[in-house]
Amino acid sequence: MTNLSCCSSSVVPTACLLLCAALVTRMTIKTAKTKDKSLSQLPVAVLLFGPTASGKTGLSLPLAQQFGGEIINADSRQVYRHMPIITAMPEPHEFAAAPHHLFDFLEPDQALSAVAWGGLAVRAARDIWARNKVPFFVGGTGFYLKYLTDGLSPIPPTDSATLEGLMAEVNAVGLAALYGELEQADPVLAARLAPGDTHRIVRGLAVVRTTGVPLSVWQEKPVEKPVAARFIKLALCPPREVLYKRIHDRFDTMLSNGLVAEVEAVFARGYLPTLPALTSIGFPVYFEALEGRMSLDAAHEKVLQHMRNYAKRQTTWLRRSYHPDHVFDSADAAEAAGWLEERLASRA
Repeated sequence: MTNLSCCSSSVVPTACLLLCAALVTRMTIKTAKTKDKSLSQLPVAVLLFGPTASGKTGLSLPLAQQFGGEIINADSRQVYRHMPIITAMPEPHEFAAAPHHLFDFLEPDQALSAVAWGGLAVRAARDIWARNKVPFFVGGTGFYLKYLTDGLSPIPPTDSATLEGLMAEVNAVGLAALYGELEQADPVLAARLAPGDTHRIVRGLAVVRTTGVPLSVWQEKPVEKPVAARFIKLALCPPREVLYKRIHDRFDTMLSNGLVAEVEAVFARGYLPTLPALTSIGFPVYFEALEGRMSLDAAHEKVLQHMRNYAKRQTTWLRRSYHPDHVFDSADAAEAAGWLEERLASRA
């Protein structure tokens, strides 16, 4: 199912994966700084972005099969183990339909920044290109795709011990206390963040504690791109009423497949609902319900609303920041294949 080439998570510890990511990131940034080539000389990669439940998996599989492609995960939650239902992981028969990379290989308490993901993703892409195949980056995490195509400022990685310590502080003294510390240490960043944004508050404090330099200062440094490639950027964005029906249908399927039992099993492993990997996909809501502070019906409705809100944010990002080459309003594989075939033939 998961394919990380010679650095497979089934063979080596996750620490090796993240070390590989850091090393590959350095090498690929150096490569991207070399003299620009014309687009026709660059290796091709296809990006497919869309809001949750839009049908990305169903569209990507026939495209990958037709064009000799392999799928690289660009969803920040599908990298995690133990929660295939709530993250809408591809089904076993879908994994079998085409080679897949960067799915289901991290524990929920392990962070994966956009830069670390980029290092692993570029490594997978280079392996795919070396076999004369086409990488298809598929997912709904816009920040990952933005880093891949546009690059980011060279922000240093933060170690897991610092992140874990900060999450322990969140549990001990509350997020408000850490937000107050961030306002003192990095007021520019704090002004951009919501006081309840656990992931970014913790990330900001981790950077300033580790490096002594505010994250907002790092973000002002020149942008570095991870790889030189010819990116073909596709988007899948159904009409809102169609998308919301798909979200409701997906949620009903999740419940039927054992969503609540999956959440209970994750908590039984000792993972806290405040972990960045869990905060954005409904775990804190279900934690309250399982502790008796909310009914399960109320929790279901809140999580469903969260999914709709998330889809709305993704759609906004698509329109404002993604700049796709083409937007499809349905997962019509024949239409998409025809368009992609013409674009690949044009080499433009």
